[in-house]
Amino acid sequence: SRALSHQLVRHRLASYAQRSQRYCSENGFDYVKPRTIKADSPAEVIYNNAMDYLSNTYKLLQELDIPNEDARMVLPNACETIIEVKMNLRALMNFMNERLCTCAQWEIRELALAMKKAIVEKYPELEPYLVPKCEKYGKEFGFCNESKSRSCGRHPVLKEIFNRGVTNG
Repeated sequence: SRALSHQLVRHRLASYAQRSQRYCSENGFDYVKPRTIKADSPAEVIYNNAMDYLSNTYKLLQELDIPNEDARMVLPNACETIIEVKMNLRALMNFMNERLCTCAQWEIRELALAMKKAIVEKYPELEPYLVPKCEKYGKEFGFCNESKSRSCGRHPVLKEIFNRGVTNG
C-alpha cells in the first residue's frame, strides 16, 4: 500500500523508485485490505463502501477533465503501489532491526520478513544480522528499547536492566 511505502521511505539511506499514480489511473485503483477488517463483516462493508465511494469520486473528477495529479488527491493510503528499493548492507540491517520488531506495523513487518527470506536464500551468512533490534547484540545480550507495554517480552526492557543494575549496585 501507499501507507507502507510512506513508512519505507523514512529509511533515508536507500534508493527508491515508485509507480506513479498520475500515469496509472486507467484502472481506477486497487487497494490493500487489512486482515482485521476482512475478519469483521460490518467493518468490511464499511471499508468496501468507502473504497467504492473514493473510486467513483476519482473517476468523476477525471471525467470532468481534472488532471490526474489533482484527481488522485482523493485516493487513500490503502492504494496498492509498486516500489523498487536499493539499500547497502548497513541500511538493510537497520531496516530489519526496526521493521522485524513486533512493534512495527503488520504490513511493513511482512515486507521485511519477505525481504529477509529472499536475501537469506541467496546469502545465508547474512541471517544473523537481519534481526529485530532486540536481537542485534545476540540472544544473550539482547534487550528491548520499547516500553514494557509495547515489548513482545523476548528480552528485558532497558528500564528493567537499568533498575537491576541500580538495585544490585
